[in-house]
Amino acid sequence: MLLDVDRAEYYSLNRTGTSLWALLCAGVDGDSLVHHLESAYGIPRDVAEVDVAALLGDLERHVLVELVDD
Repeated sequence: MLLDVDRAEYYSLNRTGTSLWALLCAGVDGDSLVHHLESAYGIPRDVAEVDVAALLGDLERHVLVELVDD
């Protein structure tokens, strides 16, 4: 569960999303998130890339993360 304190809105993540959120908090990059989905859940790389991009896009749209280029 994520809370946007400024907007008083809650966001819920499923188990996979929660594991990715924990990795984001640890500072991993998008490619590491994709690798995590591949290794932990057996998700094919192309599907994992789409899923990670969708999650990051949603989090950014709701201003829960700020994506930066390295």
